[in-house]
Amino acid sequence: MRKALVSWWMFIAAMVCFAQAETQNSNKQGKPDLSGTWILDKSKSPKVDADKFTLVIVHREPEIRITEKLLKDGRELIKESVHYTDGRSDSDIAKGKDYSQVKIKWQGKALVIENAHTTSGTRFEIVTTEEWKLSNDNQSLTRTVANRQRVSLNETIFPRIERKYIFTRSS
Repeated sequence: MRKALVSWWMFIAAMVCFAQAETQNSNKQGKPDLSGTWILDKSKSPKVDADKFTLVIVHREPEIRITEKLLKDGRELIKESVHYTDGRSDSDIAKGKDYSQVKIKWQGKALVIENAHTTSGTRFEIVTTEEWKLSNDNQSLTRTVANRQRVSLNETIFPRIERKYIFTRSS
């Protein structure tokens, strides 16, 4: 009985060491852990039509799960998304004549999510690029969202619109 208990504790200790090594390996590769609950800092961000805006991120490389929660007029609106940083392209969406393609990659310590949405009937394209970056102290998360619009028939490009949202860590 005692021998089995010692073996069990050795197994647990080995698993804890393995998990710590994986976390350190991920950090050595320059990929920060975005996990946490993040609250929008309204004083440092553009106006958001919500009483409260919260992000809950579960980051286990290569999978990143993001839950966006907006509280407005006592109602909670929730959007969930799952992204992969290993090159999977399972985020392609086709609806009628519309088509969206999502690409996710690391650029240094920033996570970049690019969504290209094309409406083929009008040949109109909107490309939304999001950059997610942690502060040096890991207590704030900057989400920069940029939109580019183009009519591909005559290559008219509309001005790029960029907004920065600053979130502070709550847990």
